[in-house]
Amino acid sequence: DLIFLTTGINPNSSFMGDTHLNEKKYIKVNSFLQVVGLDNMFAVGDVNSIKEEKTAQAAEKQAKIAVKNLLEIELKNTLIKYENSPKPKLISLGKSRVIFNYKNFAYMGFIPSLLKTFVEIKTMRKFKDS
Repeated sequence: DLIFLTTGINPNSSFMGDTHLNEKKYIKVNSFLQVVGLDNMFAVGDVNSIKEEKTAQAAEKQAKIAVKNLLEIELKNTLIKYENSPKPKLISLGKSRVIFNYKNFAYMGFIPSLLKTFVEIKTMRKFKDS
């Protein structure tokens, strides 16, 4: 019934109280993205304790799993685990300067710039169609 805005560099988690936070003030979650100790509450995105790059793409993936798990709880089915894995990143340094990074590989130049353009077009289409 409630949604909290949790964007920013530091986790906006003070509303939870120290019981549900780790030492870095992230909300502790299990592998199903449920807040530890509160099975009916989920935390997704930058505010949770999942050890992964805090990106919009990761938050979107987590949100999809949390929504599915809410439905699974209602249907009394087995919950779906959230599994993170290293993802390729395009790091924008301006309109045409982009670094492609995946694990220990980094490349800068025309191809990453082209990839960034395609990702932007795809992303904007997704929002335009909805």
